[in-house]
Amino acid sequence: MNPSAAGKRWLGVLAALTATLLLSHSAGQATTLLKVDLDEIAARADIIVVGVAQESWCRWDANRERIYTYTRFAVDETLKGDQDMTEVVVKVPGGDLDGISMDVLETASLVETGHYILFLYSRADKLMSNVVAWRQGQYTIENGIVLENQKPADEFIAEIQATLEAE
Repeated sequence: MNPSAAGKRWLGVLAALTATLLLSHSAGQATTLLKVDLDEIAARADIIVVGVAQESWCRWDANRERIYTYTRFAVDETLKGDQDMTEVVVKVPGGDLDGISMDVLETASLVETGHYILFLYSRADKLMSNVVAWRQGQYTIENGIVLENQKPADEFIAEIQATLEAE
């Protein structure tokens, strides 16, 4: 084999390896969420609350493979679910623990003292909940405005209530 043919062959192998690595890395990092409308999120939710994040903490799963962040909320208003609920703990994947950071794309991002409307799944033990449709089930209220849709919070809450009544 002449040096020119060997060089081209080696270059072809290198290009194929590079493409494989890039594609496998991209596939591993990609997250695609289908847009879910308000009717569907409300229908999926067992609990819909308006509340303020009080405190957050992180824990490992039982196998010490994944980190989860737990946030305790004081419930201001329950739109769906147990009307006597005064607090709820929300569990989302990801967080920082023991010098290790686990980031999960598209997950709800809940900040202590933040004011939120949350669409939640209820667990059988009723001790904690998970956000419906990842970050799409989280709406942040700031100065009376829902940041995700720029609607006044009272107007958006009325829209949610109308959706629930139509179910």
